[in-house]
Amino acid sequence: MMTEVYTHSMCYVSTQQFENFPSLSMAEAMSTGNAVIAKNAGQTYFFVKENKNGFLCDENSPVSLAEKMKKYILLNDETKKSFGEESIRLIREVHNRGNFIAQTDEFWSGVLGDKNT
Repeated sequence: MMTEVYTHSMCYVSTQQFENFPSLSMAEAMSTGNAVIAKNAGQTYFFVKENKNGFLCDENSPVSLAEKMKKYILLNDETKKSFGEESIRLIREVHNRGNFIAQTDEFWSGVLGDKNT
């Protein structure tokens, strides 16, 4: 399982082209305290909070990706630790099962025109 790998890393890099939401891999990495560097594609910004738990890079720019990776590497240990802690907090408090179910229900109620929402 990838969770075992993520517990030995500090930063998860996503190069998905179109969408990172909901990305199980990204959520697993965040839940183990990894910062995230990802292309700013789709709804990735729901997971990655710039300068809080990682960095968003330009969608189609290898240079931007390299710059964000370098920026992370050069962070001091305390800041890297706080990025990891923020990733864990976001998974526990925002991107949790209960919120995901509520958001999915709300979405489908809107699509179906449910008057009870």
